[in-house]
Amino acid sequence: MDRSHADAPPAPPQAAPVPAAVRAGETPDTAAPDSFPAPCPTLSYPTRDRPEYLRTCLQGVLHETAWEELDVLVLDNGSREGEMLRLLDDVTRDPRVQVLTCDEPFNWSRLNNAGVAATRGELVLLLNDDVAIRHPDWLEEMVRQALRPGVGIVGARLLYPDDTIQHAGVALSEDGAAHLLRGAAADDAGYLGQLVRQRDLVAVTGACLMVHRDVFELVGGLDEELEVACNDIDLCLRVIAVGRRVVWTPFATLTHVDGGTRGTMQTPEKIVRHWRETARLVGRWGAWMRRDAVVSPFLRVTEHSLLLRENE
Repeated sequence: MDRSHADAPPAPPQAAPVPAAVRAGETPDTAAPDSFPAPCPTLSYPTRDRPEYLRTCLQGVLHETAWEELDVLVLDNGSREGEMLRLLDDVTRDPRVQVLTCDEPFNWSRLNNAGVAATRGELVLLLNDDVAIRHPDWLEEMVRQALRPGVGIVGARLLYPDDTIQHAGVALSEDGAAHLLRGAAADDAGYLGQLVRQRDLVAVTGACLMVHRDVFELVGGLDEELEVACNDIDLCLRVIAVGRRVVWTPFATLTHVDGGTRGTMQTPEKIVRHWRETARLVGRWGAWMRRDAVVSPFLRVTEHSLLLRENE
């Protein structure tokens, strides 16, 4: 299957989705179901030679998460270290876990496309291995939101280890994508309650992203030309383009090291690839990115702030 997605995108939406209410004030059209059939979600983890992260993440998912039936697929991207190889062997003793070896140059999109193709769950959770579980009902909350009518993707609130916001949704502009209010305190409600309200957005991070399998397959999966950056944003926009919604919930909160496995050190090669992939995203979705359907046109989003936009 061609995963390059060369087709032009449809016209951008003309109106912003209606933001959902805080949980205490949910209305019938925004509330997630209180009771629902419990599907068996599939969790997909790309990983390589960071056993300390994978061990913590799997401990949280398998033993600290209040969900009876789930499938876990570890996508090993060519681990070599002895401790990691022993861990990979150990985890497969749990019948819920399987390991798929993908010994090839790192391509986050290709790894996760392979993971989805190798699994069976109707709901698939893409999850980084440097994520740690903070409360037992996080997965239940994501499934509840995913089962709301029209929802295609659900994202979670992610905190840095120092309890500041790493991810509370993504906003778009003609320059690319920016995390909303990154670095805010965990107890900060944000501008007009943005950090404490479950709501529709245009994109969420792939570090913890739940997607319906049928929707993922309908849009052709992740674009493998976007090897590292922008692939999650592109997926979210494709899902919106086929009429499904992207939802972010603060009621599923996890810790995310962010760059724990692959590191954060920049090299000239990484910088060039980042801007090449950003250019691909902007080139494809330029009309959408010039007007984020969720952010007020009177605001400008930076990585850490929402600012009043100056007259242009």
